Amino acid sequence: MKITKKIPDSFKTKTNKINTRDLVIPPSEKTNIHNHHDREYWSVKSGEGVLYSNNKKVKLTSGDYIEFSPFEAHTVENLGNEDFCFTSYWYVDWESLLAVFDQEQQFDSKLMIETAFPTPNGPLHLGHLSGAYLISDIQKRCCELIGIEYFSYCGTYGHTNHIDKTAICQKVSYDNLVSRSEEAIFTALERFQVNYNSFLPHFPSSEEFQYSKNMFLNLLNASPFLIEREVDHPYSEASKEYVCESYVAGGCPQCGEITIGIECENCGLYQDECNLIAPFHSVTKENLVLKPVNRLYIKLEKEISDKLLIQMYCNNNAMSRVCYDNYNKYLDKGNLKYIPVSSLRKKGVPVYGEQVLSVVMERALRSYHGISQYPRANRHLFFCGYDNMCGSGMLLPYILKILGIPNSQLPVGVINNFCLLENKKFSTGENHAIWANEFLSSHPSDLVRLYLSYIQSPTINSNFCLKELYNLSNQFVTLLITIFEEWNRLNTYYTGIVEAGPWLKQDIIFYKELNSSMSFCIDNLLSYASKATVNRVIYLLKSIKDYIFESDSYRYNQNYLRTRLALISYAYQCLAFCLYPLTPIISTCILDCLNTDIANYQSQKNEIPVIEGLDFSKLIEELSKIKEDVL
Repeated sequence: MKITKKIPDSFKTKTNKINTRDLVIPPSEKTNIHNHHDREYWSVKSGEGVLYSNNKKVKLTSGDYIEFSPFEAHTVENLGNEDFCFTSYWYVDWESLLAVFDQEQQFDSKLMIETAFPTPNGPLHLGHLSGAYLISDIQKRCCELIGIEYFSYCGTYGHTNHIDKTAICQKVSYDNLVSRSEEAIFTALERFQVNYNSFLPHFPSSEEFQYSKNMFLNLLNASPFLIEREVDHPYSEASKEYVCESYVAGGCPQCGEITIGIECENCGLYQDECNLIAPFHSVTKENLVLKPVNRLYIKLEKEISDKLLIQMYCNNNAMSRVCYDNYNKYLDKGNLKYIPVSSLRKKGVPVYGEQVLSVVMERALRSYHGISQYPRANRHLFFCGYDNMCGSGMLLPYILKILGIPNSQLPVGVINNFCLLENKKFSTGENHAIWANEFLSSHPSDLVRLYLSYIQSPTINSNFCLKELYNLSNQFVTLLITIFEEWNRLNTYYTGIVEAGPWLKQDIIFYKELNSSMSFCIDNLLSYASKATVNRVIYLLKSIKDYIFESDSYRYNQNYLRTRLALISYAYQCLAFCLYPLTPIISTCILDCLNTDIANYQSQKNEIPVIEGLDFSKLIEELSKIKEDVL
């Protein structure tokens, strides 16, 4: 975006047709935020407006010319008392468009990666791992590759009464259930190759957390947005008590589906129990009455919501755009007016008499503590499932914003869709699941990660199928074994140090393809398109296999053979770099054979190494054992 007092030069020299349109924005109105592939400029004729573009806010007046590059998101709002009038001019600049495509992604230098906290009321299943935990770990490993400083954060802290319900059902104490569930969660994450810089336990004892909690409560209580409301709350006449969160169910006011009083799994809306349609007790099925009670709330202000909507839109990928699309749906239906601050739950952080922080406010406390541990963050990604979309992807940044957290540190929701099992959602309660610890004890985590990455979609639910896992894994492992066995065979025809010599055009094309594949894989993984990366990896494996087979005709020509061997070893290195975020163990084994590691990605990603004495026998043996034992 550029603002000047003259027509942009790129339009002065344009000879083809330029499209034009006059627009009038009445007072207090605004345009829909959007981006497009056209090059565009506006000429302001009269009035005053406020332009929002790529998280920048600029005042516009008569005589201003504003130029937008392709894909720059923008919207303008009329905050004055007169019409804001401007003319839009646009055309497609294909050369500029291609230049945008060719630019390398610009990465934030200090990234906070926060993952939704698992509830310690039972073990994790593959549906859990397939979403936020895998996607955020891939993001973290991409940061390791490209040299971006990051801070990964997760934990089990949080007092949802899911835990109470499960403890009562299993006839164990709350503390006992949490303890054994935490151990099972730690083990599953470790087996899945997922770890964090900081993990906040369910019973935190650190002085740092106590300080964060006190600061959070002080900021909350001092906030002018905090209000007290009398509301009609679900109440059980049988037990003579208010019923909240997971103990109450009813119709969702957004979609009408039956949901518990936390979040709707169908539409993602964060629930205020007081707004449920025909509430009933989720355990006893008793129809509940409504009884007045005072609670604390935060009122959602339109101006703040609008700014957050712009920020959501500017996070230009499918897994973040879903927050923007659904936020508008909730607002249009009037279901996001107040955020519940206090809850009538029995356990938690006291905030209002005997009332404790609500679920979404505890999430805000957790994020606040994470930010306090990593104050250098200039971007904050929050990975969670579709059912957490409203609370974590929308309300969480709103809460932190009104508490004074800078825009650059507000969490950006990365929302994954559900992973289904036999076309039905994984369900702990219904025991419709494949339990992570049991499965990972007999299946290599790398192959499970590869398959879950393959079925992952940024826009639709995925479906886990054991037969598909075995088919993909078998194809992948067989290709790996083949390319390394062929190296050992081809290398017997060459003696001495392997260093690239004369190149043929086919060698140049192969080299370009390897570099293109690395860029493609990392770019797609950073954009949460892991399936495209897995497909490219399979294609790359086949390309390497074909290149090796073609190289057989040069086995008696030492000069050409050394170039081929050098490029094949470089292909292994490229493959390992592409694989690292997906299959870290296999990737590390390949790099070990090549006497390098991921720390050399930046310095070696385009360099063809000089090599001597490569031997993949041990790696082939390990891969063959996997194929024999598992596949």
